[in-house]
Amino acid sequence: MNFLKVGEPFLPNKTNWPEKILYTSENGAHNLIIFMSNPSLEEIESVRNGQHSFGLFVEENITFLLFKFEPKIKWSDAPFIPNANGEIPFFAENNQVPMLNILYVDSVTGILKTYRMIGLEEKFSNILRESISKQLLNTINPNNLHQRINNIYKKYPRSEMMLNNAIFNG
Repeated sequence: MNFLKVGEPFLPNKTNWPEKILYTSENGAHNLIIFMSNPSLEEIESVRNGQHSFGLFVEENITFLLFKFEPKIKWSDAPFIPNANGEIPFFAENNQVPMLNILYVDSVTGILKTYRMIGLEEKFSNILRESISKQLLNTINPNNLHQRINNIYKKYPRSEMMLNNAIFNG
């Protein structure tokens, strides 16, 4: 990931994005990138400093990160999308805590509104590692991956519907 600065474009020369949420990895790091149009100050502050909760949901061997940031960002989800080389993100080992980078971007302007790093608990991290490793071992071509994700969203159209079968951080 390039050097990022709050208040500047997420990517140089790109001023708008579709509203979407990505959970991916780059250089071994976990990245949750949230693109929302015209986020309010309360939403930005919720991501920046709000109490957070994370969950893990697996369906059809696809890992979904569930999250919320109180009080304004309610339960949402993002499927894990491997990077092009299938690199596995860093996980807890030798008492180290893997970090989740959260980037909140205004999709209309492309401006990074806030950035936050949160440590994942070791037990949750180990379950996440196992789930992502299984997903990567069962290589899915990108078209098939997106089709399977769409099918899962037909079954679970709202993030809250995934909570009953989720494992939580903490």
